[in-house]
Amino acid sequence: MMAEEMPDAKSSTSQSSQTPGSVLALARQHLKLSQKDVAEKIHLTAHFVNLIENDLYEELPGHVFARGYIKLYGELLGLDSKELLTSFDRFVDPEPERALDVTRTIRGWYKYRGTVLIVLFVILLVGLTAILRSCTQPM
Repeated sequence: MMAEEMPDAKSSTSQSSQTPGSVLALARQHLKLSQKDVAEKIHLTAHFVNLIENDLYEELPGHVFARGYIKLYGELLGLDSKELLTSFDRFVDPEPERALDVTRTIRGWYKYRGTVLIVLFVILLVGLTAILRSCTQPM
């Protein structure tokens, strides 16, 4: 029912000129809700709601949290959260290539973790053997 009352706000997420925060702010105002009302309903602080509406996502705890907050906020207002998140991703332009490189690095470590652990164990064993021999030899 809320989505039907706000056709402009719902369709506005597809407009490239409006940011996710401005779409949420317009929809909230259309429903005559305050930032404090929204904050209480989605269990955030009014400060976080203000940051979202002003597209200050870098001041939120992190990218994943910002996406979650936007999704909750949009659902509360009856907006299409997928469109909002797509708009958010275009707005912040996270570096997907860098994230992919980190994933590859982590996978590479797991692929060779057995070999790395064996090499470290052998180095430790050789070191301990050398220490014990030097301690038991008379001076």
